[in-house]
Amino acid sequence: MKKFSKIISLFLVLALCLSTFIVSASATTKAKNYTLNLNANKSKGYSWTCTVNNKKSVNFTVKKKNVSKTTCKYTFTFIGKQKGSAIATLKYGTKKKTISQKTINLTVDENKNVTKTIPPKNYVLKLNTTSTTNYNYSYHSSDKSVANISADLKFNNKGATYIFTFKGLKKGKVTYTIKYQSSNKKSSTKVVKLNVDNKLNVTLAK
Repeated sequence: MKKFSKIISLFLVLALCLSTFIVSASATTKAKNYTLNLNANKSKGYSWTCTVNNKKSVNFTVKKKNVSKTTCKYTFTFIGKQKGSAIATLKYGTKKKTISQKTINLTVDENKNVTKTIPPKNYVLKLNTTSTTNYNYSYHSSDKSVANISADLKFNNKGATYIFTFKGLKKGKVTYTIKYQSSNKKSSTKVVKLNVDNKLNVTLAK
């Protein structure tokens, strides 16, 4: 009986040590940051700058290293602070002029790991018009909870182009009926059937 008690006690001690080791190992596991390397032409005075729209979730550091006489490498390290998401905007150019711009969607999990996420794809519809006086349009949605619509108008030498952008809100199917002015004297109707998947990507229904 005493031997059995000793075996039980030894087993409990080993179990306690093992659980302590597991907790200690998990506690010391470092969160994974997201790192981005970008080159800049320093001979022309170009550099990279960064802003983050949600500093409560993501912070960043930047290091510069001269690669050659004309090139400088910028290393941006994005660090998770708490679970959430953020958008990092990186601008390339001089203090007075931006040459190019990048945006990166970042997600932070409960362990403060930072990963780059791909934003859902919207569907863009372009409709041309030769109208020079009337640019009215209207639309009807079969289900506004599946996808929403935004519109823009770009003018050109022949008239203008309506640009309709559809953004997914939830998985499902939706039909949009758009009425627009295709010329000064004529209005037209365009019916668009869309699919929204579980990642909120919007595509034309087949």
